[in-house]
Amino acid sequence: MATSSLPSPTSTNTQHVLARYQQIITEQRQIAAERKARGQRMPWIRGGLFLMLIVLLSLGLSGELFVGWWLPTLAVCAAFVYAVSHHRLLRRQQQDAELMAAVCQRGMDRIEDRWHTFARRGERFQDDDHPYAQDLDIFGQGSLFQLLHTMHTHFGEETLARWLCQAAAPDEIKQRQAIIASLVQHSPMRRSLEREGIRLQLEEEPQAQDLPDPEPFLRWAEGGAFLQDKPFLKYWIWISPLWVSVAFLLQQTTATISAAWWALPLFAQLLLAYGIGGNVVSILASVSMREKVFLLYASLFSVIDQEQTEENSPLHALQQQLRAQGAAPHKEMARLQKIIDMSDVRYSGLIHFPLNTIFFWDLHCLTRLEAWQHRVGPKVRSWFEALGQIEALCALATFAEESPEAVYPTFAQTTEDICFDAKDLSHPLLSRRSRVANDLRLDNQTPLLLLTGSNMSGKSTLLRTIGINATLAYTGAPVCATSLHLSPHLQIATSMRIKDSLEHGVSFFMAELYRLKRVLDLRQHDKPLFYLLDEILHGTNTLERRIAALGIIAQLLDSRSIGSVSTHDMELSEKCKRFQDKVRFAYLSDQIADRQMRFDYKLRQGISPTTNALKLMEIVGIELPDGAHSW
Repeated sequence: MATSSLPSPTSTNTQHVLARYQQIITEQRQIAAERKARGQRMPWIRGGLFLMLIVLLSLGLSGELFVGWWLPTLAVCAAFVYAVSHHRLLRRQQQDAELMAAVCQRGMDRIEDRWHTFARRGERFQDDDHPYAQDLDIFGQGSLFQLLHTMHTHFGEETLARWLCQAAAPDEIKQRQAIIASLVQHSPMRRSLEREGIRLQLEEEPQAQDLPDPEPFLRWAEGGAFLQDKPFLKYWIWISPLWVSVAFLLQQTTATISAAWWALPLFAQLLLAYGIGGNVVSILASVSMREKVFLLYASLFSVIDQEQTEENSPLHALQQQLRAQGAAPHKEMARLQKIIDMSDVRYSGLIHFPLNTIFFWDLHCLTRLEAWQHRVGPKVRSWFEALGQIEALCALATFAEESPEAVYPTFAQTTEDICFDAKDLSHPLLSRRSRVANDLRLDNQTPLLLLTGSNMSGKSTLLRTIGINATLAYTGAPVCATSLHLSPHLQIATSMRIKDSLEHGVSFFMAELYRLKRVLDLRQHDKPLFYLLDEILHGTNTLERRIAALGIIAQLLDSRSIGSVSTHDMELSEKCKRFQDKVRFAYLSDQIADRQMRFDYKLRQGISPTTNALKLMEIVGIELPDGAHSW
């Protein structure tokens, strides 16, 4: 079981990523400063052009200017419109640069171990009954989810959380590995996607802690239509205005018919338009309110769709998935935006009343809106599900880019070959400066690693290192190792952080028994078990603990499973020798010098020859009575 240290952040590969991030930050901050300076001059330019326009109009309309005065007036008006548009562009470019710098700063924070301050930690996905998520720090403060997080939609977060909690099938893992490797080469797109995600959250609610939720709009898009059971209205809103218009023209030009031919139908239109107008306006207002959040996502879809890809690349396949059965999502969203803009005429009373009375404006807008709903609505949720997958894949690709020392695991070809074989395995949540890598192997011949060692020597961390890298492997991500070969169908199950419960009247020991029972029950499943048990049954007396622990270990060794068990109990370790070659013994040691404990976290073969509980008591100042060592 060899041990080595992984490259530090000063290694060539990681340093290259840091340098690239720093270069982008410097460039983008320069752009932001330049756009801000130019933007600060624009109000003066706009104000000057506006005053010139007022002066020209005043003098021109009073007749005090030359005959062609309207030409320079039009030129000044065009210049004013351009200045307004250009000012808006400068502000957008400034925000683009600031957000891109923020994205790269987050990347540097991840590499330099400052990611623990990131706000999105995935607490809403925590499940105390999950086989391993709580023990392996999948969610919560200092979690794998917090480290990986680059998503800015609920769908992206939910997709990544699901992948971290549920192992993918082998074919799916291979597909994800290919896509992630491809996305590593599309770092500008990934950064742009994250930038647009941050902008989305800022535009929806700058101080909000939660992500904008398109779910209310999705429910409308998938729901029923108001005009669905009113087909006569779809024809009447065309026929009646045409009748009124023709009758009015005939009455005005030929006087062959009376005004009643158009006045009575117009009055009927008025009654119809405003008789059901409350329902129509309510629907338009509701959709308009909901679509504001929905349309914020258009820029994310646009970033994905406009990325240049090769026809047979994995990313191209994802783009085609979004374009399936119609135009790209952001183009369909632009069409919806035009419909909503047309319906917003109802807020201009002087224009809306004649348009709605004569031409059924609101009903025409609703007809177009529900036509969009019928044509596009069934596909909208699949857009967001695909966006969630792409965001999750981009998060894993960012992890791969920022962890150049990580490798993609390989998988055994048969289900009978149960193994976990790692070289230079280390913990991704630990600082790169302090990680210590270890080699270990578990297989059919030697399925159990019995881990011993003194307090604080790193036994629990090593178990979590094994489990969290297995989780990454089954997600499709690279792992923190120089190589990892494992079985494709292992069920990860852990028993590490045990909590008693006053509310439910469950003691620490009973809580651990319930957890161990769940682990043992997984042996009945078709997939082999991968167990990680920390300080097994340390909540009861020594004699019964050893008997119970040996019984549990015997059951695990008698099943299709591999795993590791840690213990302080040296006697238990000695008794496990009865299992012969099925158990591999390893330990983590410590050294005490100048009343200081030092740990190298290196895995050594055998059973730990030392303990340190009494030494630790002495170091912290707890004195034992004379002769206590002979008790």
